[in-house]
Amino acid sequence: MLLPCSQSVALMSEAILALRQKNVPVGGTLSRRERVRIHWILQVMAGCLALAGFSVVVANKNLLGKPHFASIHGMLGLAHVILSAAANCGGVATLFSTRLKNVLQPTILKLWHSVFGAVAFTFGIAATITGLYTRFFRNAAGPTVQVVCAVLLIMAAVLTLEGAVKSAYARFRSLYRK
Repeated sequence: MLLPCSQSVALMSEAILALRQKNVPVGGTLSRRERVRIHWILQVMAGCLALAGFSVVVANKNLLGKPHFASIHGMLGLAHVILSAAANCGGVATLFSTRLKNVLQPTILKLWHSVFGAVAFTFGIAATITGLYTRFFRNAAGPTVQVVCAVLLIMAAVLTLEGAVKSAYARFRSLYRK
């Protein structure tokens, strides 16, 4: 189910970029609070698309009597869905971090949400790239298209994660410098 899964990774990318202050569409005009709202709305949409695509793939495998998670693509997709769920739960906790400050420090919640989100996104990119090399995509496109798409996905991932990794690193340093 290439479309919902790849669209979920694209939405995750947009959600991550929505948080950046220098993001062209929203960065200069929206407050931090508004950017966070856009971030979590896009993440919810991405999660719904990922679950929809994943559900269709599982149902199709059941109908055809094929094994589940037998390929690297399938295992990466499963890891992406699980890690995204963990990151989304951490996102909800982060959203209410001031109310949870007696349980966990908001800085720790934000750090772990950032880390799980970046790892989940990376697994989503890896699943999408390995999806480019499935028989379905190979038959629909050629090897040149596969390589070009893979290179573009890697470039997009690096550019998307740059700000998130810097932010997580800064939080980590400030937390453990004390």
